[in-house]
Amino acid sequence: TIAEGTTVDVNGDQKITAGGEIDNAGELRVGGNWTNDGTFNKRTGIVVLDDGESNPQSVSGKNSFNNLTVKNPYGVSIVSSGGTQSVFGTLFLDTGKFDVTGDSLILLSDSLGTARVGEVKSGASMKGDFTMQRYVYGIDGWRLLTAPVFGAIIEGWNADFYMSGFPGSDDSTSNFTSLYSYDESNTGILDSGWIAPTDSSDALTTGTGFMAWRGEIPGYTIRLTLDLTDSLTSG
Repeated sequence: TIAEGTTVDVNGDQKITAGGEIDNAGELRVGGNWTNDGTFNKRTGIVVLDDGESNPQSVSGKNSFNNLTVKNPYGVSIVSSGGTQSVFGTLFLDTGKFDVTGDSLILLSDSLGTARVGEVKSGASMKGDFTMQRYVYGIDGWRLLTAPVFGAIIEGWNADFYMSGFPGSDDSTSNFTSLYSYDESNTGILDSGWIAPTDSSDALTTGTGFMAWRGEIPGYTIRLTLDLTDSLTSG
């Protein structure tokens, strides 16, 4: 157990053995590889991957980090190990390349909060596909959405919630179109700028806002988690 306000430095590898668990409410700084065959899934504390010996670092096993800082000019990679990596709080990219191509990394969202990527500092970068979640709770209605990743298409959202009124949607013949973008160059009547999709394969262009209807039975409470997977936007 690492208490709140406490910093623990591990100069070499950090390995959680089968049946073991680390309860981290403070700061755990690791200078070697991180391997987890046990349990690490608390929503507290921060892990800093910071090698002082000019070596790249790796992460393996199934880990749910609260806050995670990558601070290694030689890079940190997630290696294929059959596990899934996730972040509850903030992913800080301080120095070096964070490469997730070997496995996966999910930025989690639920009723308690939504994970995010902090400032990507000069000299830091990220590589690979990240999954970004967004938890939605409330009464059915129109909501504004945008894509946090490059390369996503409408079908990525259509797999998460009911859509209608355009080809590829759940009910393509419906007269009710449940998703629109807006033509910012429109100089006419305000409402004439809304654009319906041509197909569920249309791109979710980064920086573009979408008006989406979410809900199937009017007046019912909705609880759902949206997710998109691709390379994250930054800058």
